[in-house]
Amino acid sequence: MPLSACEKIKDTILNKLEAQIPESSTAQNEKAEQLYHAVIQRDIGNIHTLVGPNIRVELDQKPDVLKAVFEILPNYEAKNPSIVMTMKAIEPPLGKVTKIGYKYDYPNQPILFSVVYKGHDGGDEIVGFWVQPL
Repeated sequence: MPLSACEKIKDTILNKLEAQIPESSTAQNEKAEQLYHAVIQRDIGNIHTLVGPNIRVELDQKPDVLKAVFEILPNYEAKNPSIVMTMKAIEPPLGKVTKIGYKYDYPNQPILFSVVYKGHDGGDEIVGFWVQPL
């Protein structure tokens, strides 16, 4: 009997935790795809159009940031990205944000393309992004 009760408690906790994991919205996924294409095409103007004002200011003040991103992310498309991470957070000074990590499988090494959206409501205003090899 105790084992059965433990299983029920475990299942209840897991169900509650799964309910807390955010899902990406269609708008967020579409915007991330647009940003990904702008980055692999090295289209700085389109990157500026797709990101929020806080990122535009930072990119203008630190042009080496995009150079570093371009060095990590190849300039050709990897097919079939998968979402490997979603989370809600509170990031000073931005406030509520949703972070989504998209894994792109490149021949030499997979790349994590992470996008940070303002709020927890599925909106598509990009307030941050980064790339990193996995």
